Amino acid sequence: MEGKYVDWITGSDTGTSSITIILALNGRPAPRYGFDIPYDMGDLGRCIRMLEKFPELEARLPELPAILPMWTPYVDCWRDLKRKYTEVNEWYTKPETERKAHLRKKHSSDPGKEAYQYMKRLEAVSRYLGGWRPQGSLDHWKRGEGIQPATVTA
Repeated sequence: MEGKYVDWITGSDTGTSSITIILALNGRPAPRYGFDIPYDMGDLGRCIRMLEKFPELEARLPELPAILPMWTPYVDCWRDLKRKYTEVNEWYTKPETERKAHLRKKHSSDPGKEAYQYMKRLEAVSRYLGGWRPQGSLDHWKRGEGIQPATVTA
């Protein structure tokens, strides 16, 4: 694997999901803690910043679901995820008084909460593709007995 990726992995702006992208697209095995997905805006931000630094990997992002089916919903929704990430960052850089005034308007909402709910839905699809099944709620999952992770066919 190229040194520039190793340098990034050992840097300070990394997380499991962004490391997953680098390793999987470079044909490397999972680290001891396994491959994973982004669970929140912080995780997503690390993935976005890494892909901005390495555009050759962003160009290959469509290959990721064939390697890791759990990434299918994230790759399918990548543009939306990037847009939501930008919206959330812009929202939280506004003064608190401006955010509160916006929330008092009819039919307005907090982009951070909307983005979180969106990511939770993607997580549910991802887990399902990985062979997990909800146990009463989407907060409790168990790998289904006899259930193989879904595969993506080309």
